[in-house]
Amino acid sequence: QAEAVFSRIAAAYERLAAMTRTVQQQPTVFVNAPYNGNWWTPGGKGYLAAFLRDAGARYLWAETESSGSTPRDFEAVYERAADADFWLNPSRWNSLADGLKADERFAQFKAFQQGKVFNNNARVNEHGGNDYWESGLASPHIILADLIKIFHPDLLPEHEFVYYHQLK
Repeated sequence: QAEAVFSRIAAAYERLAAMTRTVQQQPTVFVNAPYNGNWWTPGGKGYLAAFLRDAGARYLWAETESSGSTPRDFEAVYERAADADFWLNPSRWNSLADGLKADERFAQFKAFQQGKVFNNNARVNEHGGNDYWESGLASPHIILADLIKIFHPDLLPEHEFVYYHQLK
């Protein structure tokens, strides 16, 4: 029974990933926000880089050989990501105003200016538990569908976000 469930999820994921293999435009994307003075950028061999690639986006640190995250300072991230098309998973923000409260310099990023900031905290319970890290782990096809909807909304016009939401 477990194998059947896994097979259905894997097949759904592969169907979605196949939709983006021929997209002409791959928007650029960066992730996270500084934490305790460091901006942790996931490595190009990690799961998040794979999600972004499968969603038809170009992750700005995809070339790194690590599967773990690397601490960087604000300036290093800004140098590479200032003109990126999208910004994902910026800490626990629920709005762009939350970002400005954390650091006014975030307003200098193109993605911030254009309102193309999305966070994976659309489903958080009253205790702060984020369902992305709970049911999302068993539903990578739904996470991928959310990401495709962000980067290529025309490919999944009927999809409603589950884990992600656009920050206003």
